[in-house]
Amino acid sequence: MAGEDIFDAVEYTMNDMGILLRSLRSVVTDGAPAMLLEAQGFTGQMKIKVRDAGLPPISSVHCILHQEQLCAKTFHNFKSVMDVVITCVNFCRKQGLNHGSLKYFSKTWKQVTVTYPFIVLCAG
Repeated sequence: MAGEDIFDAVEYTMNDMGILLRSLRSVVTDGAPAMLLEAQGFTGQMKIKVRDAGLPPISSVHCILHQEQLCAKTFHNFKSVMDVVITCVNFCRKQGLNHGSLKYFSKTWKQVTVTYPFIVLCAG
């Protein structure tokens, strides 16, 4: 999937859920080229959209799990911790959300975004 496709999907979802662009503060990605390319990548597209709307610039952050993994490669004593974290994350991603869980997540997410006037999108 190209960065532009990801941007279109995120933009559609934000509009569908009533999430305002001015609520966006940062974007978290996995560091893939589709995420990072300046003009065609997801973060580049999002930064352009925010800039063109006259809003304060947003930051893009490398996903904490990927940062931890890079750290674990350097500091071998973190390997045992990272192995557990990676196993948990992979399990969650592998299981996926069934329809009921997805509906619950969507409802809960809407409540969270109403309660807290900010949002961090994690794409990747």
